[in-house]
Amino acid sequence: MAWAAPVNAASIYASCDSEVVSDDEKFVCQIRSGDGKKMRDLSVEVDEVGSVDNFKAIPYSWVTNQSAFYFLVQTSSVSSGQLASMFDFLNRIVYPAGKQKMGFATAGASFDEKAPLGSSRLRIDNAIRAIRSMTPKLDEPSVVLASIEKAIVKLAGEEAERRAVVVISDSDPSTSGVSESKIADLARDNQVALYLVSFGRNKQEPSVVLKKLGRDSRGGTHDVTDLPRQQLLEFASELSTHLENGFILSFDARGLPQASEIRLSANLDGVGQASADPITVERQTEDSWIDAGRSFVSDNLFMLLAALGLGVGGIFVLRSLGAKNRSARFADSHGAPDEVAGIDDHEYTGEATIVGNSFPDADGRKPKAWLEIVGDHGERVPLHSGNIQVGRSKDSDIRLENSSVHRQHAMIQMDADGSFSIHDLGTKNGVFVNGARCSQRTLANGDLIELGEVKLRFADVPA
Repeated sequence: MAWAAPVNAASIYASCDSEVVSDDEKFVCQIRSGDGKKMRDLSVEVDEVGSVDNFKAIPYSWVTNQSAFYFLVQTSSVSSGQLASMFDFLNRIVYPAGKQKMGFATAGASFDEKAPLGSSRLRIDNAIRAIRSMTPKLDEPSVVLASIEKAIVKLAGEEAERRAVVVISDSDPSTSGVSESKIADLARDNQVALYLVSFGRNKQEPSVVLKKLGRDSRGGTHDVTDLPRQQLLEFASELSTHLENGFILSFDARGLPQASEIRLSANLDGVGQASADPITVERQTEDSWIDAGRSFVSDNLFMLLAALGLGVGGIFVLRSLGAKNRSARFADSHGAPDEVAGIDDHEYTGEATIVGNSFPDADGRKPKAWLEIVGDHGERVPLHSGNIQVGRSKDSDIRLENSSVHRQHAMIQMDADGSFSIHDLGTKNGVFVNGARCSQRTLANGDLIELGEVKLRFADVPA
C-alpha cells in the first residue's frame, strides 16, 4: 500500500491500494485528518485523466471498520503521581468497542506484554488495574521508546484498516539504543500511526524525539502534563477519533494508467481546503482491447473526427463538450447540485420522490426501522441491517429525486447494538437532524432528517 506524506499542520493523511475481485479492479483509498477534524467536499484526481466523479465515499466507523491499537506504558523512571495519572488515562481509553482490537504492554527495565492484541475486555481491565498497585523505580531506565518497534511489528501482522501505537510516557524517556528515523520509517512502511502522550514532571515539555516520532509517523505528540483530571479523561475519550475519522473511497481502475498518480483533497472544518501528497499506485490488471479502444477513441476524438473530414464547427462543438465532461469535478457534484447532472436553475421545492430503490438485506424480513418522506405523499421505505446509501445518484439504495439532494448525500448504518446512525458523505448542503447540522448522529424514533430541502422522518419498529 502507498502512503501520502502530510503537507501542512492541519494535514490530510491518505493511503491507496489496488484490489481485484472477479477480474474487476478498483482503487481503494483511505483519507483522514490528522487531528480528527471533520471533512467534506472530497475530491479525487488521477494524473493524465483529471477529476474522478464516480467514486464511492463511505464514512470510517469503528462499528463497521477494523481498527487496531497497541498501548505501551512507561512504568519506570516515573513518579507515583505520574503513574497514577497514566492509570486514569489508560482506564478510560483502553476499552475496545465495535470492531476495535486492542493490546497492552508495560515498559520498565524490559518489555512486558500484559494483553495481546485482540484480548478480551476483562483481560485488558485486569492488566490495567495492576498498574495502580505498582511501585515505580525512579532510578531504573525505561525501554519504552526502544519497545516501539516490537509494538509496530505486532500491529503489522493484524488484519486491520487502521493501526496505531499509543505510547504513554514521561516527557523525556531514555533514548538509549533508539533510532527515531528507523522507528518512523518502520511505522510508515507498516501503515502504523504513533501517538505519543507525554506526562511530564515539573511542567517539562515533550522531548524533541517524542515530537519527531509523532510528526514523522503521521500520528501526533500530545502534552497532557498540566491537564486537570476531567480534561485528561475527555482527551482520552477523543484520541481514537484522530485515527478513526474520514472516509474510505473506492473507484473503478478501468481506463486509468498502469501507474496511476492519485491526488486526494477535502475541505477541513475551520481550516479550509487541504490535500495529501500524490500517491502512485500500480495496477494489477490490464484493460481489455475493447476498453483500451474506447479509451483511445475518447482521448483522440478530435484527431479522429478531423481525419474523417468532419466540419470545423462540428469538431469544435464536440471537443468543447468533451472538455466540459472531463472538467466536471466530483467536488461540484458532492457540493452544490450542478448543470452537469441536468438540473434546472430553479428554487428548491422541498418535494421529493423515491425512485429505483434497492434495499440491502431486505429479502422479505420485517424491517428494523422506517424512513418516511414528510409531505402529502408520505412515501416510506424499510431500513434493514447494512450500509444504506441515500442520494440522487441512480446507484443509491434510497434514491431521492430532488435537485437539492446530492448524488451521494448520506449513509445510514445499523450499528452493532441495533441502533441506526446517519453520516454526512461530505456534502455542501449537509445533513440536519432536528434542525442541527451534523456529520454523524445516532437516530431516535421520530427524528426529523433534512437532506437539502427534503425532509424525512425516522421511525423505529417496536420489538
